Amino acid sequence: MGQLGAIRRTGSKTPNPPRLLAGSRWFAAPDIPPTAEVDLPELTVQFWMGMWVPKGTPKDVIGKLNTAVVAATADGAVRQQLRCLQLWRRRFNTLITPEALASFHKAEVEKWWPVIKAVRHQSAMSDRGVC
Repeated sequence: MGQLGAIRRTGSKTPNPPRLLAGSRWFAAPDIPPTAEVDLPELTVQFWMGMWVPKGTPKDVIGKLNTAVVAATADGAVRQQLRCLQLWRRRFNTLITPEALASFHKAEVEKWWPVIKAVRHQSAMSDRGVC
């Protein structure tokens, strides 16, 4: 973004220092504080993954896929590779059923949809020269 872009966006002469949108520090950037630590504890973003299937997929097929994924991620070598890629977190263990993933996904959509709508509206207004 650069300093000028930061000044335009914040209206401040001094750009805000960078922050991670996280609840804790990241090992790859330990000197950059997370928002939770500095000024906006409720503004955090999590990386997560899930598997989706086409609507109408039989429940037994979904069950077999889920069993295979859970078995694969229980394997030490697979887990280690996921850790090396920074794709494994302890919390994944709590989302091991299709129902748990569906509930988590619904909560994430409810959390972020107002933000997405606001950004879209602001962007549309900006494109029209209103803002």
